[in-house]
Amino acid sequence: MIRLGRFALLLATACGLAACAGMTGEPAVPLPGLDLATIQDRGSAEQALEAASAARQELERSLAERERGCYKRFLVNSCLADVMDERRLAEHRFRQIEIRSREVIRQDRAIERATEEARRIEERSASEAAERAAREERASASRRREAEHLEREAARLAEERQRADRARASEAQALEREAELARRRDEAQRRAADSAARTAEHEQRVLQHEAQERQRAERQDKTARPNGAKGDPKPENRDANPAKD
Repeated sequence: MIRLGRFALLLATACGLAACAGMTGEPAVPLPGLDLATIQDRGSAEQALEAASAARQELERSLAERERGCYKRFLVNSCLADVMDERRLAEHRFRQIEIRSREVIRQDRAIERATEEARRIEERSASEAAERAAREERASASRRREAEHLEREAARLAEERQRADRARASEAQALEREAELARRRDEAQRRAADSAARTAEHEQRVLQHEAQERQRAERQDKTARPNGAKGDPKPENRDANPAKD
């Protein structure tokens, strides 16, 4: 507001000078207070546009008054030409001010849009980064739960394998004991069979020996008996060894 007041004061001074110039025939441009070098930011550009609009209206009023005054002078056409030149020069200066001001405002708005877009991109990037971090955390938690489950499952399988190994070892020991008992039974049966075979062989030899003894006794009896003698042979003492029967 203070700067705008200063612009108004300068414009009033400029318009006063323009009015005075109309009395002397001197041009009223360039206008004081409307300098392109002072338009550096959006605020000064907006103030310059307001000041240029006010100055245009004031200058147009002053020039219109001067045009009316030209008809009272001796050189009317020359006076009107001077007013037209001044209007053209002032309008050129106003256009420069307006072009510069609008360009500064457009650049400032472009910077604002770019800044806002950068802020939105940054917020979106931060949101996406947070979402990625949350997804990674959920995935990491899921992997940890899966690893813990696999670890428990591996421990359970290892324990089952140990129990199965102990069961197989116990079964193998039982089978080994049964095999040893079977081997001992077979060995006892084999020894019993061998003993029975030896007993049968012994009994067979005894029977053969008895048969041979009877045959020898019969031959001896026939030899000792006179020729042509009859009668029963001398009975053998077959009961002498009853255990041999």
